[in-house]
Amino acid sequence: MLKVIKQKSKLLAYINEFLKIGFGMERLLFFLIVFMILSHLASCLWIIMATLYNPDGSFDGTWMEKFKRYEGSSKDIYIVAFYWIISTITTVGYGDISGTNNVERVFCSICMFIGVLAFTIANGSLASIIQNYDQTNASYQEKMNILTKAQKDYQLPLDLSIRLKKSMGYEFKKDDQDLNKWVDELPHKLKVEVSIYIFEKRYSKIKFFAEKNAPSFISWMCPLLKP
Repeated sequence: MLKVIKQKSKLLAYINEFLKIGFGMERLLFFLIVFMILSHLASCLWIIMATLYNPDGSFDGTWMEKFKRYEGSSKDIYIVAFYWIISTITTVGYGDISGTNNVERVFCSICMFIGVLAFTIANGSLASIIQNYDQTNASYQEKMNILTKAQKDYQLPLDLSIRLKKSMGYEFKKDDQDLNKWVDELPHKLKVEVSIYIFEKRYSKIKFFAEKNAPSFISWMCPLLKP
């Protein structure tokens, strides 16, 4: 778990390399990954607590007493435990599975408390991500409508229209405007240093920049480059 959080930037960069998603979707995807890992760990702990309560394997007096028919099937027991933790964290709580001894009740209370906090934070974050995505998507659709109107009114060549659509699509997917705005607001010295790392893939492939060793020139020119 700690390794996933520590390697968050590398993990998101690896995912974004294949999926080409925006920053908002990156946050949502990372939250889902962390949520699934925590749910898995909680499910395993829920099973371990039942097995430790009765080491003889009878499961009497535990939540697993109802599911003796699944004895010997780790897969079925895990699915039941995972179902319980999801219904608990999401505050649905069907009540068909619950703690039957004090240790399990304490564990249930902790899961419910954490679940309420996590679910509240998740709802707020998800609403913010969707709102930002909708605003960005609405702006993109508005630009596409303007392009369609201009193509009809001024008889733009098909080749030019395709290139315009690709350019706008690239900006929409990569969120370059937000990145360039953030870099531009940094102090000049930090702006130059950050730009060298951010735009390395761009200037390293262009022969013209290979002859220009001035970092200030690279930091000024690279944000203007588009495919």
